[in-house]
Amino acid sequence: MSKLIDRGTCTEPSVALLLHKALVQDREDQQFSDFLVTVDEVEFKCHRLVLFTRSGFFRSLLTSGMKETTEGKATLQNISSDVFAIVLKWIYEGEANLLEENVIDVLFAADQLDVQSLVSKCQYLLMQNLSLENCIRFYHTSKVFNHKELEEKSWEILLENFDCVCISDEFYTLNTDEIMSVVSDPRLNTRSEDVVIESILRWVRSDAGQVSDNQEIEKNKKAEGDKHHAPIHPSSGEIGAFVQGNGSAEPAIDQANHDRSDTAAKCVSFGDCKSAETEGLTTSTDYVDLKTHQPRLERLADVLEASRYLLVSGNCVWQTLACDPLVQTDRRCRAIQEEIIRYKTRLDSHQSALLSAAEHRWPGYLRDVLISYANDKLYYINFRHSHKWQEIDLDCPVKGMQCLVYFDSNIYVTGVKKQVHVYTPINMKWLTLTSAEHESVQTLAMLPVGNELVAVHTSGNGSYIVERLSIQCFGPAKWLQVGEFLMRGMEVASITNIGSKLVVFWRQAGQNCVIIECYDLMQRKSFLLPDHLTFSSSLVTFKHGDDVFALQENGSLWRISLLQSQPYLSLKHELCLWNFHRAVGGAILVRGILMVFETSTESRKNAEAQAEERISLENVFTEIEFIESSPAQKGYIHSMLHLCKVHLLLKIFGYYLLFLCIT
Repeated sequence: MSKLIDRGTCTEPSVALLLHKALVQDREDQQFSDFLVTVDEVEFKCHRLVLFTRSGFFRSLLTSGMKETTEGKATLQNISSDVFAIVLKWIYEGEANLLEENVIDVLFAADQLDVQSLVSKCQYLLMQNLSLENCIRFYHTSKVFNHKELEEKSWEILLENFDCVCISDEFYTLNTDEIMSVVSDPRLNTRSEDVVIESILRWVRSDAGQVSDNQEIEKNKKAEGDKHHAPIHPSSGEIGAFVQGNGSAEPAIDQANHDRSDTAAKCVSFGDCKSAETEGLTTSTDYVDLKTHQPRLERLADVLEASRYLLVSGNCVWQTLACDPLVQTDRRCRAIQEEIIRYKTRLDSHQSALLSAAEHRWPGYLRDVLISYANDKLYYINFRHSHKWQEIDLDCPVKGMQCLVYFDSNIYVTGVKKQVHVYTPINMKWLTLTSAEHESVQTLAMLPVGNELVAVHTSGNGSYIVERLSIQCFGPAKWLQVGEFLMRGMEVASITNIGSKLVVFWRQAGQNCVIIECYDLMQRKSFLLPDHLTFSSSLVTFKHGDDVFALQENGSLWRISLLQSQPYLSLKHELCLWNFHRAVGGAILVRGILMVFETSTESRKNAEAQAEERISLENVFTEIEFIESSPAQKGYIHSMLHLCKVHLLLKIFGYYLLFLCIT
């Protein structure tokens, strides 16, 4: 066996390295190139081996046996010569000069030529250089290349900085489905829903190149210092001289203030609004012709419906929508405008249903939850996740709490001395609406009627006093008496209302019935219904639209509807939900589900012993859900209270400063 005397290690550069240097040099000298690529009439002399090794496209081309292989030349389409030069530099040298202006074009070319290493590098650079100016453009790019991370990040920046992005030219490149997704997203961050509506109208006009001059005004406002939104990055300029330089800075998304726009809508004569545009758009035929030339206009109503249009201010209604020709010539758009006015002028209707167009963005933990009170404390339950009541950390100032109302995005409570306090999400604290009076009374009910609160109190002479309280502005306010009724020997079982008519359920010991009285607040007169309910030891009510439903402990469900003539109410038995005694403390209708609050363990045992079938009432509720409560709990409400994001952050920051001071 021969003895190894030396491994023969060469100290000179490897053949691979020498070959690489030679090929790079020959790309300039062009002495040994064997393949010609023509792009935009510019010729690039290349080497088959290099193209074969680095590009999937050329690998397939050079092994296909097509004429390009035999002729040694190929012509590329849909790629500029400047972009191909960058791709070719990457193929030969593994580096390229990429700018914000060309990185997307290079990405498309690299994908077309199947240079995956360059595709990955371009995608990485897009992620590292997202900004307000390019987030929409990068979002569209991510959709083409199915880059989920880039898509999500671009979308997040668009939503977080909507007020700035919506006045950029790129905003108008969003298609209809994309704009609907933007305005319907609950994460959209805007100082006012008015901004969303105005951006929608500008987006529609951009379809024909008629973007409003207001866009320039908005841009000037931003330039003067809109402190709500800080740019995520300055203009990137050069992304990197060579791709070996990896940036690691992460965008710091600034949180914007949320400004509640709750100005009452004004009743205006829409026909009085004149503008230069309305002069040329007077007939339905003109409008149909306009739709033909502006496809986006055909979807204007759809986009408006996707927004939170019920949250706009009164100024937006009568200055923007009422005077906009595109809105006024579309039947569905006018219907949306009228719905906003009805919503603004009927605050009590906010209680009966959860409207998606009125859901506040960036809500707090008290949005879409059930709230009740017991022993002067407030409790909530997130019925979507669990049925466990939790105490609310709001430190209610009312002692002897008697009534709880959710009204116009605020929570109202009253005590034994008729004092009323309101919790507002804007101030995030309790405000005193009325001070405590000297004498204690029992408040049987406090109800939202129109734009006021109406309460029924007991009096010393055995009668019941009906009073109203204006809540149009916070500050000193007083209860004003608007009526009185007397029912000797009667006990109030429940009180609710249908519009301006109070519905009072009277129970009398020794009589096997419940009498229903209608008290008209406008006429200040009472009317007794000829029909009675069967006697009930407990009775709860809930609303659905313009109807009131009464639920008894034996499961009987009754509908009370409005009539045009005296006694103004009708009574109808709908169905029986169960056939045993059930201790019911309250009931609320939430999105087609009837929430029933049980206050006795004995009734729950009876329910478990009886197999209950799925019960529904057409056009009212599709199922029943039972929630365990304590006998002390009262005043069940469905809260849509939203806590402004900026205030939540300030509150957390305040706690943090307090912690630093303590430590």
